[in-house]
Amino acid sequence: MKLNVRAVLVLGLLSALTSLATATQLPAYQTGPDSPRTVVRVGVDHTVGIDEVVREVVLVMGSASIEGRVERDVVVVLGALSLGPSASVGGSVVNVAGRTQVEPGAEVAGDLVVVAGGADLPAGFLAGGEEVVIGTAALGDQMTAVLPWFTRGLLWGRPLVPDLGWVWLAVGGTLFFYLVLSLLFDRPLRTCSRVLSERPLSTSLVGLLVLFLIGPVSFILTVSVVGIAVLPFALSALFIAGVFGRVAVIRWLGSRLMVEGPEETRLEGLRSLGIGSAVLVLAYLIPVLGMVTWMLVGLLGLGAVTLAFVEGLARESPTLEREEVSSSGSLASEPHPASAPQSEYSESPGPQSTEDEDVGSRAQVPPMPDPDRPLFPFAGFAPRFGAFLLDLLLVAVATSLLGITQRPGTFLLWLLAYHIAFWSWKATTVGGIVCRLRIVRSDSEPPNFADALVRGLSSIFSLAAAGIGGLWILVDPQNRTWHDKIAGTYVVRVPRDHPL
Repeated sequence: MKLNVRAVLVLGLLSALTSLATATQLPAYQTGPDSPRTVVRVGVDHTVGIDEVVREVVLVMGSASIEGRVERDVVVVLGALSLGPSASVGGSVVNVAGRTQVEPGAEVAGDLVVVAGGADLPAGFLAGGEEVVIGTAALGDQMTAVLPWFTRGLLWGRPLVPDLGWVWLAVGGTLFFYLVLSLLFDRPLRTCSRVLSERPLSTSLVGLLVLFLIGPVSFILTVSVVGIAVLPFALSALFIAGVFGRVAVIRWLGSRLMVEGPEETRLEGLRSLGIGSAVLVLAYLIPVLGMVTWMLVGLLGLGAVTLAFVEGLARESPTLEREEVSSSGSLASEPHPASAPQSEYSESPGPQSTEDEDVGSRAQVPPMPDPDRPLFPFAGFAPRFGAFLLDLLLVAVATSLLGITQRPGTFLLWLLAYHIAFWSWKATTVGGIVCRLRIVRSDSEPPNFADALVRGLSSIFSLAAAGIGGLWILVDPQNRTWHDKIAGTYVVRVPRDHPL
């Protein structure tokens, strides 16, 4: 029995795929017993009349009503199936995620298989083969009610279908839930909105990177013994972050439309949430644009929550530079190796007295740089990630044009050799030149070949650890990755007129 059920399911799916692949080669629809043909429909309903004879019926996300004769199988996926009193099926009937109704007098020569749905069978009905029903009638009705969302929502590329009542109930419940979150977590949501306003590009890149890392990190946690217990909590945290991120993006959108000040109150946040929700609901009703907007909101929200979380960790972590105030009130600070003040150029600060400013303000004064070696600000995540993408594209195009990549591992070797060569030659790469990045050692000198080699080899370790070594930029006060720390290097951003 199990073998027959599996065989019927496999044959049904293969029949559906075969029919879909050859749908464009089928002749125009004809009726009559002399011209049977296969009927394939995706997202639409179909009816076989009393006097019609068809070879086979395959429907995906559509309902079928059979009144005539089908010589072979009837396969319906995500749709309702009705066999009338005069229906005759020469093969098997398979319905997945839908309700099946069979009227008295209907004939099925093969098996009757209903999965994730219910079946209304008349008394005394017997199929020619086996009868397998997995599910209930209520489940079949629920799947049938959701079917229009697939056909007129998902297939059209929009999350909302305006003429479905349960969709608006879901929208109202979601909005109420968002309002509760906005009231309870006003300050964290304001922080996420601020991050999104200040760094929209970095937010989108971080969100995209988090999505890319979900798969590798989940795989690493799954294959490890301890990670199996951690994985459910990690996925739950990711889901919660996605929900909070969506609320933050909606509030940010509403505040931009209202031109609010830098700090909005709790009530203003609710108003922004309502305005942003109205705009997004209208966008979700538009085909294609609705799904693109939905994905973009999720991407920005996930990036905003991640950056806000990293900022919170950075504020709580102690700084690497420790300033000491002498008994006379003068500031004693050790110069930071290759450290950069957060400005393009740093002038030598003159002597400061306690009468002009307090200790807290003097602690922000950068150390005196060497006039021959101007100090520059540390490079953040966005320009470094953008430079890496440019280098990756450059190496991919070059190796493809030269035809020197025969295996995937060869490309990685060429990418590593490219970076090591440029780091030791120009202290940067082509992408770094475009993004105005330079690599310096702790003594402010450019790296030599040994430094570049160590940095390149250790970068493999940073990427192998699910990319965590590269993401360490987001939590390190000096924006250093693991391979920066191993090689003793820093990445700084130079002015546009800085010589190569």
